[in-house]
This record gives sequence, structure tokens and C-alpha cells, in this order.
Amino acid sequence: MNYRVVLCAALGVFTLSHAPAFAQAGFDCAKASTMTEKAICASPDVAEADRAMSIAYKELIKRVDPVLKEALQVDQAEFIKLRAEAFESHLANEAMRQESLLYRTETRAEFLNWIAVTDSVSLEGTWRNVWGLIKVEKKASGKLAVNVDVADQANGSWVCSFEGELEQKSATEAKFKGEGGPLILQLKGATLNIPTPFCDASTSGGFGTAAGSYFRVGE
Repeated sequence: MNYRVVLCAALGVFTLSHAPAFAQAGFDCAKASTMTEKAICASPDVAEADRAMSIAYKELIKRVDPVLKEALQVDQAEFIKLRAEAFESHLANEAMRQESLLYRTETRAEFLNWIAVTDSVSLEGTWRNVWGLIKVEKKASGKLAVNVDVADQANGSWVCSFEGELEQKSATEAKFKGEGGPLILQLKGATLNIPTPFCDASTSGGFGTAAGSYFRVGE
């Protein structure tokens, strides 16, 4: 009998059984370096949610045009940044921050699965991005009833909200002039855009803005 082979085999089994076990997240947990990344990899539930989010994002990117792809890449990068800021802010105890980390990641995966990828022909609908949402509904008068509700999703340092009626200039643009600056809604392919800064200064203190690209969901 070759005792050297037996011994090496035994040592090999021992080595494998004691190797660091990393959960399968949407990134390589062996290279986790930040507090948030380590927390994700330390929890099987959060790691699985992160992997599901990563899969949903990658599959979505494959199906979109260049304009939507660029907007999604920006929004996903903002989510990763905000998720880390929220977890590492220490505004709550560790258990609550871990629970929030799971919830944010699961919710993001669900959001990515609901995004419409075809070009929109109407401003009406529910639109979301990492900051919040915009709801647009046409009234009998022909004007658009608009509700904007966005905020700092990391620590709630600002809130930007608006509820009112916009004059529809064309099938792809509507505008409101008033306090907080002009609010302009524009369709750009599959996204709804607010191209200029807009915010209710009485609630946000001027620290936030609703400007950016939003994605149609729920249809």
C-alpha cells in the first residue's frame, strides 16, 4: 500500500473540509473588502438575495437598448452606493441594519424584474428609480396629475415631494411652472426623465432633487 498517497488524500480531505466557506453572493465573497460586502457574505439569506439581484440585473441589461442600459447602469451604481451608506451609517443597531440590508436587496431584485424595457408612448404610469417614484395619471381636463415622492434612501437626510397638475406640451413632454423651479417630464425611450433640478425646498431644504431617469414598473 502506498502510505504517502493515503496520507496525502487524507490531508486533502482535511484541507477542503476546513477551507473558508463563502456564501454565493452576486460578487466574489473571497474578495469582499468593505463592511457591507463582508456582511452580505456572512449571511446566507443576504448573499442569496444579492445573487438574485445580480442575476436580475445582468439578464435585464441583456435585453435593453443603449439608452436604457446607460440609465440602468447609473441607477444600479447609485443603489450599491446607497445600500452601503445605509448599512455603514450606524444609525441603528447591527441586527436592524442587517435586516434592512436584506430588505433593500430583496426589494431591488424585485424592482429589476418589474422594469419595462419597451419604449413608452405615454407619460402615464408608475415610474421608479433608486431615489423614489413618480406617478402620472391623465385627468378628464386633459392635464396630468403628477405625484413625485423621492428622498435620500440611505439615511433620510432630505425629502423631495410634489403633487399637482402639469400641462402636457406633447405626447412626450409635460411641464409645471411654480415654486421649486420648473418641473419637466420627458419620455426618452423606455425612461421618464426630469432633466432639470426640481425640489420642494420647504421639505428638502434644497439638499435633494427629483432630477434623473425613472423606469416604468408594474406593466
